[in-house]
This record gives sequence, C-alpha cells and structure tokens, in this order.
Amino acid sequence: MDNIFTSFDLFVSLRDKRFFATGTVRENIKAKCPSISSKILGKMDRGTSDRKFDTKNEIAAVRWNDSRVVSLITNFEDTRCFTKVERRMKGGKRKVDVLSCVASYNKYKNVSTYLTITWKHIFHPYKEKSGIGQYS
Repeated sequence: MDNIFTSFDLFVSLRDKRFFATGTVRENIKAKCPSISSKILGKMDRGTSDRKFDTKNEIAAVRWNDSRVVSLITNFEDTRCFTKVERRMKGGKRKVDVLSCVASYNKYKNVSTYLTITWKHIFHPYKEKSGIGQYS
C-alpha cells in the first residue's frame, strides 16, 4: 500500500472489515505507534529494527534500518520473527537480520501493480488505428 494513503486509522478500519494489509508509512503518520526516531535508527547498524504493537487495535508499527530507514504498519503480520537477507555492503555481500514482515512486504509489494498492468493489457478493448492493431 502506498505511503501517501497509509494511516493507523485506515489499518484499524481495514482490520475491522477483515481486510489484511501491510504498507509503508510516513514518519509523521506513526504518532499512534511511536518508536525510535529515524535519525537515531539511521545511525545504528544495518539490520537494526524497532517495533511497537497496539494491543487494543492489533496494529503493529515497524521501523527497520536498511540503506535507509523503512517504516511499515501492518494489521496481520507477526513482527517477532526474523529472517536473513543478503545486502551489498562495503567489502562485499553480508547477511543481515530482517523482520519477516519486511521481507514479506518486499516480496509482494509489486503484486497489485503487476495485476493492474496485466488486467489492463488482457481485457482492454483492441482498437485499430490506420489499419494497424494497437492498444490505446
């Protein structure tokens, strides 16, 4: 989900309607789930993370330091599990710990974009222009 539209209240509403989502969130929107500031986390080692969980609304906020700080909010994923990912660093590649919800988000974040593009090309009406078949 795009970080322009992502908010704590939206994720609570989605969860109440039984829609499960994970998305990036902007720094100023995470007020209801405060965590370590991006400036402080950005100075820590790559792979360092912070997470907060709102037990009342069952919403988790995650902040993870990669090449820059990434902030996520989720209403269904477990934020206690870690996995290893390979990252390029000075002196070669190195494996770093990453929260499984971050790895899952990175794996599936482009699925909706892919489905939208595929849907458009498969079901868009075929039109002819100047005797040459084209999609418009």
